[in-house]
Amino acid sequence: MNEACTIGARIVRSDDEYIVFKNKDFARRHLDDKIVLASSYFSVEGVTTWDADGTRPDRFAGFSIGINDALLSCCCSNVRSIDEAFPYDLLVRCVVEGSRTFSQAVSRIKEEVRRRPYVWGNLLIATPQEVGVIEVRDRIKVERSQEFAVRANHHLVFGQSPLDDDQDTTENRLNDAREKIERSRSVEDVLALCRSHMPEKGHSSICRHGPPYSTVYSYIIHVKDGEIDFHVCQGNPCEGKYSKIPIKFYPAEQDVYSILTSYPSRYYRAGATPED
Repeated sequence: MNEACTIGARIVRSDDEYIVFKNKDFARRHLDDKIVLASSYFSVEGVTTWDADGTRPDRFAGFSIGINDALLSCCCSNVRSIDEAFPYDLLVRCVVEGSRTFSQAVSRIKEEVRRRPYVWGNLLIATPQEVGVIEVRDRIKVERSQEFAVRANHHLVFGQSPLDDDQDTTENRLNDAREKIERSRSVEDVLALCRSHMPEKGHSSICRHGPPYSTVYSYIIHVKDGEIDFHVCQGNPCEGKYSKIPIKFYPAEQDVYSILTSYPSRYYRAGATPED
Protein backbone atom coordinates (compact mmCIF):
# COMPACT_ATOMS: atom_id res chain seq x y z
CA MET A 1 0.00 0.00 0.00
CA ASN A 2 1.50 3.36 -0.99
CA GLU A 3 -0.44 5.42 1.52
CA ALA A 4 -3.62 5.01 3.54
CA CYS A 5 -5.38 8.33 3.95
CA THR A 6 -8.73 9.48 5.32
CA ILE A 7 -10.33 12.36 3.39
CA GLY A 8 -13.53 14.38 3.52
CA ALA A 9 -15.30 17.67 2.89
CA ARG A 10 -18.25 19.61 4.30
CA ILE A 11 -20.29 22.46 2.82
CA VAL A 12 -20.88 24.78 5.77
CA ARG A 13 -22.82 27.47 3.86
CA SER A 14 -23.69 27.01 0.21
CA ASP A 15 -21.79 29.30 -2.17
CA ASP A 16 -19.81 30.74 0.74
CA GLU A 17 -17.96 28.30 3.02
CA TYR A 18 -16.57 24.77 2.93
CA ILE A 19 -13.93 22.70 4.73
CA VAL A 20 -11.76 19.86 3.34
CA PHE A 21 -9.56 17.55 5.41
CA LYS A 22 -6.95 14.90 4.69
CA ASN A 23 -4.89 12.80 7.10
CA LYS A 24 -1.92 11.34 5.20
CA ASP A 25 -0.67 7.99 6.57
CA PHE A 26 2.62 6.30 5.68
CA ALA A 27 4.48 3.21 6.86
CA ARG A 28 7.04 5.43 8.53
CA ARG A 29 6.78 8.26 11.03
CA HIS A 30 8.32 11.21 9.16
CA LEU A 31 7.88 12.90 5.79
CA ASP A 32 8.90 16.34 4.51
CA ASP A 33 6.34 17.76 2.11
CA LYS A 34 7.24 19.33 -1.18
CA ILE A 35 4.87 22.23 -1.83
CA VAL A 36 4.19 24.37 -4.90
CA LEU A 37 2.87 27.92 -4.91
CA ALA A 38 2.04 28.84 -8.49
CA SER A 39 0.19 31.93 -9.67
CA SER A 40 -3.22 30.25 -9.75
CA TYR A 41 -2.96 27.28 -7.35
CA PHE A 42 -1.37 26.01 -4.16
CA SER A 43 -0.56 22.31 -3.75
CA VAL A 44 1.30 19.63 -1.83
CA GLU A 45 3.05 17.25 -4.21
CA GLY A 46 2.30 13.54 -4.16
CA VAL A 47 4.89 10.94 -3.23
CA THR A 48 4.90 8.20 -5.85
CA THR A 49 7.76 6.06 -4.50
CA TRP A 50 9.11 6.16 -1.00
CA ASP A 51 11.20 4.08 1.34
CA ALA A 52 9.54 2.92 4.55
CA ASP A 53 12.83 3.34 6.43
CA GLY A 54 13.35 6.84 5.03
CA THR A 55 16.92 6.06 3.98
CA ARG A 56 16.48 6.66 0.22
CA PRO A 57 15.19 9.80 -1.51
CA ASP A 58 11.44 10.07 -2.06
CA ARG A 59 10.16 10.64 -5.58
CA PHE A 60 7.45 13.26 -6.04
CA ALA A 61 4.84 13.63 -8.79
CA GLY A 62 1.35 15.02 -9.09
CA PHE A 63 -0.55 16.54 -6.18
CA SER A 64 -1.67 15.00 -2.91
CA ILE A 65 -3.94 17.96 -2.09
CA GLY A 66 -4.43 21.36 -3.70
CA ILE A 67 -6.71 24.31 -4.36
CA ASN A 68 -6.94 26.73 -7.28
CA ASP A 69 -8.13 30.29 -7.81
CA ALA A 70 -11.63 29.07 -8.73
CA LEU A 71 -11.84 27.88 -5.08
CA LEU A 72 -11.91 24.28 -6.27
CA SER A 73 -10.04 21.80 -4.03
CA CYS A 74 -9.01 18.22 -4.67
CA CYS A 75 -7.24 15.49 -2.67
CA CYS A 76 -6.89 11.72 -2.92
CA SER A 77 -6.76 8.43 -1.03
CA ASN A 78 -5.42 5.03 -2.04
CA VAL A 79 -7.59 1.97 -2.78
CA ARG A 80 -5.49 -0.54 -4.72
CA SER A 81 -1.85 -0.44 -5.79
CA ILE A 82 -1.21 -1.64 -9.34
CA ASP A 83 2.24 -2.23 -10.82
CA GLU A 84 2.96 -0.17 -13.95
CA ALA A 85 -0.15 1.99 -13.46
CA PHE A 86 0.11 5.76 -13.14
CA PRO A 87 -0.36 7.35 -9.69
CA TYR A 88 -3.69 8.98 -8.93
CA ASP A 89 -1.75 12.03 -7.67
CA LEU A 90 -1.39 12.96 -11.36
CA LEU A 91 -5.19 13.05 -11.58
CA VAL A 92 -5.37 15.46 -8.65
CA ARG A 93 -2.88 17.67 -10.46
CA CYS A 94 -5.03 17.45 -13.60
CA VAL A 95 -8.07 18.65 -11.64
CA VAL A 96 -6.35 21.46 -9.73
CA GLU A 97 -4.49 22.83 -12.76
CA GLY A 98 -7.33 22.62 -15.26
CA SER A 99 -10.80 22.55 -13.70
CA ARG A 100 -13.07 25.40 -12.61
CA THR A 101 -16.14 23.32 -11.72
CA PHE A 102 -16.97 19.84 -10.46
CA SER A 103 -18.40 18.91 -13.87
CA GLN A 104 -15.21 19.95 -15.64
CA ALA A 105 -13.21 17.81 -13.20
CA VAL A 106 -15.36 14.77 -13.94
CA SER A 107 -14.94 15.23 -17.70
CA ARG A 108 -11.16 15.62 -17.44
CA ILE A 109 -10.72 12.56 -15.23
CA LYS A 110 -13.02 10.43 -17.37
CA GLU A 111 -10.91 11.21 -20.44
CA GLU A 112 -7.63 10.68 -18.62
CA VAL A 113 -8.65 7.27 -17.22
CA ARG A 114 -9.72 6.19 -20.72
CA ARG A 115 -6.29 7.19 -22.02
CA ARG A 116 -4.03 5.20 -19.63
CA PRO A 117 -4.23 2.96 -16.54
CA TYR A 118 -4.21 4.43 -13.03
CA VAL A 119 -3.84 3.07 -9.53
CA TRP A 120 -7.27 2.68 -7.93
CA GLY A 121 -8.11 5.65 -5.76
CA ASN A 122 -10.64 8.17 -4.50
CA LEU A 123 -10.48 11.79 -5.71
CA LEU A 124 -12.39 14.09 -3.38
CA ILE A 125 -13.44 17.40 -4.97
CA ALA A 126 -14.93 20.42 -3.23
CA THR A 127 -16.27 23.74 -4.49
CA PRO A 128 -18.39 26.36 -2.69
CA GLN A 129 -21.46 24.80 -4.33
CA GLU A 130 -20.89 21.05 -3.97
CA VAL A 131 -18.59 18.27 -2.84
CA GLY A 132 -18.13 14.71 -3.98
CA VAL A 133 -15.86 11.86 -4.99
CA ILE A 134 -14.62 10.48 -8.29
CA GLU A 135 -13.83 6.79 -7.77
CA VAL A 136 -11.08 5.60 -10.10
CA ARG A 137 -10.58 2.07 -11.41
CA ASP A 138 -10.26 1.25 -15.12
CA ARG A 139 -13.26 3.58 -15.42
CA ILE A 140 -14.82 6.08 -13.03
CA LYS A 141 -17.95 6.43 -10.93
CA VAL A 142 -19.07 9.65 -9.30
CA GLU A 143 -20.83 10.66 -6.10
CA ARG A 144 -21.97 14.30 -5.69
CA SER A 145 -23.51 16.09 -2.72
CA GLN A 146 -24.43 19.57 -1.50
CA GLU A 147 -23.65 18.56 2.09
CA PHE A 148 -20.61 16.32 2.71
CA ALA A 149 -18.44 13.49 1.37
CA VAL A 150 -15.88 11.18 2.98
CA ARG A 151 -13.62 8.30 1.96
CA ALA A 152 -10.98 6.09 3.51
CA ASN A 153 -9.34 3.33 1.43
CA HIS A 154 -12.18 1.61 -0.39
CA HIS A 155 -14.84 2.54 -2.91
CA LEU A 156 -18.47 3.10 -1.97
CA VAL A 157 -20.10 3.48 -5.40
CA PHE A 158 -18.13 0.64 -7.00
CA GLY A 159 -18.26 -1.27 -3.70
CA GLN A 160 -15.43 -2.94 -1.83
CA SER A 161 -13.20 -5.44 -3.62
CA PRO A 162 -11.07 -8.34 -2.36
CA LEU A 163 -8.25 -6.65 -4.34
CA ASP A 164 -8.30 -3.54 -2.11
CA ASP A 165 -5.04 -2.94 -0.25
CA ASP A 166 -6.69 -2.25 3.12
CA GLN A 167 -9.10 -4.94 4.25
CA ASP A 168 -8.86 -4.20 7.98
CA THR A 169 -8.97 -0.52 9.00
CA THR A 170 -10.70 1.37 6.19
CA GLU A 171 -14.29 0.67 7.32
CA ASN A 172 -13.76 1.99 10.85
CA ARG A 173 -12.06 5.17 9.67
CA LEU A 174 -14.77 5.80 7.08
CA ASN A 175 -17.60 5.36 9.60
CA ASP A 176 -15.93 7.59 12.18
CA ALA A 177 -15.19 10.29 9.61
CA ARG A 178 -18.73 10.17 8.18
CA GLU A 179 -20.33 10.54 11.60
CA LYS A 180 -18.09 13.46 12.57
CA ILE A 181 -18.08 15.37 9.27
CA GLU A 182 -21.88 15.28 9.12
CA ARG A 183 -21.96 17.11 12.47
CA SER A 184 -19.07 19.48 11.68
CA ARG A 185 -19.81 23.18 11.31
CA SER A 186 -16.40 24.71 11.98
CA VAL A 187 -12.66 24.24 11.55
CA GLU A 188 -12.48 23.31 15.23
CA ASP A 189 -14.93 20.44 14.60
CA VAL A 190 -12.75 19.16 11.75
CA LEU A 191 -9.58 19.50 13.82
CA ALA A 192 -11.21 17.22 16.39
CA LEU A 193 -12.12 14.78 13.61
CA CYS A 194 -8.51 14.64 12.39
CA ARG A 195 -7.34 13.91 15.95
CA SER A 196 -9.88 11.14 16.51
CA HIS A 197 -8.74 7.90 18.18
CA MET A 198 -12.00 5.97 17.80
CA PRO A 199 -12.33 3.14 18.71
CA GLU A 200 -8.89 3.47 20.34
CA LYS A 201 -5.53 5.09 19.73
CA GLY A 202 -3.79 2.86 17.22
CA HIS A 203 -3.63 1.62 13.66
CA SER A 204 -7.39 1.75 12.97
CA SER A 205 -8.15 5.31 14.08
CA ILE A 206 -8.27 8.41 11.85
CA CYS A 207 -5.23 9.79 13.69
CA ARG A 208 -3.14 6.67 13.13
CA HIS A 209 -0.40 5.35 15.37
CA GLY A 210 1.46 2.39 13.86
CA PRO A 211 2.98 0.10 13.25
CA PRO A 212 2.59 -0.25 10.40
CA TYR A 213 0.89 3.04 9.44
CA SER A 214 1.16 6.44 11.12
CA THR A 215 -0.23 9.87 10.24
CA VAL A 216 2.65 11.94 8.84
CA TYR A 217 0.62 15.04 7.89
CA SER A 218 -2.84 16.42 8.54
CA TYR A 219 -4.30 19.07 6.19
CA ILE A 220 -7.40 21.25 6.37
CA ILE A 221 -8.51 23.67 3.65
CA HIS A 222 -11.02 26.30 4.82
CA VAL A 223 -12.73 28.46 2.22
CA LYS A 224 -14.93 31.31 3.48
CA ASP A 225 -16.05 34.55 1.84
CA GLY A 226 -13.61 33.92 -1.00
CA GLU A 227 -10.64 33.65 1.39
CA ILE A 228 -8.54 30.50 1.88
CA ASP A 229 -6.79 29.26 5.01
CA PHE A 230 -4.61 26.14 4.82
CA HIS A 231 -4.09 24.40 8.17
CA VAL A 232 -1.25 21.87 8.29
CA CYS A 233 0.28 19.71 11.01
CA GLN A 234 3.40 17.63 10.44
CA GLY A 235 3.10 14.32 12.30
CA ASN A 236 0.19 13.06 14.38
CA PRO A 237 -2.34 15.87 14.84
CA CYS A 238 -3.14 14.71 18.38
CA GLU A 239 0.44 15.55 19.36
CA GLY A 240 1.43 18.38 17.02
CA LYS A 241 0.37 21.96 16.36
CA TYR A 242 -1.39 23.14 13.21
CA SER A 243 0.07 26.06 11.28
CA LYS A 244 -2.59 28.34 9.79
CA ILE A 245 -1.43 29.68 6.42
CA PRO A 246 -3.51 32.21 4.42
CA ILE A 247 -3.25 31.36 0.71
CA LYS A 248 -3.13 34.15 -1.86
CA PHE A 249 -2.98 33.66 -5.62
CA TYR A 250 -0.91 35.84 -7.94
CA PRO A 251 0.99 36.71 -4.75
CA ALA A 252 3.40 39.53 -4.14
CA GLU A 253 6.96 38.55 -3.20
CA GLN A 254 6.35 39.12 0.50
CA ASP A 255 3.25 36.88 0.37
CA VAL A 256 5.26 34.07 -1.24
CA TYR A 257 7.89 34.36 1.48
CA SER A 258 5.26 34.37 4.24
CA ILE A 259 3.45 31.30 2.88
CA LEU A 260 6.56 29.22 2.27
CA THR A 261 8.29 30.05 5.55
CA SER A 262 5.11 29.33 7.54
CA TYR A 263 4.98 25.74 6.28
CA PRO A 264 6.30 23.14 8.77
CA SER A 265 8.40 21.47 6.07
CA ARG A 266 11.15 23.44 4.36
CA TYR A 267 11.00 21.32 1.21
CA TYR A 268 9.28 23.63 -1.26
CA ARG A 269 9.48 25.40 -4.59
CA ALA A 270 7.50 28.43 -5.73
CA GLY A 271 6.16 29.32 -9.14
CA ALA A 272 7.11 25.99 -10.70
CA THR A 273 5.16 23.58 -12.87
CA PRO A 274 5.69 20.02 -11.57
CA GLU A 275 6.88 17.38 -13.99
CA ASP A 276 5.39 13.90 -14.48
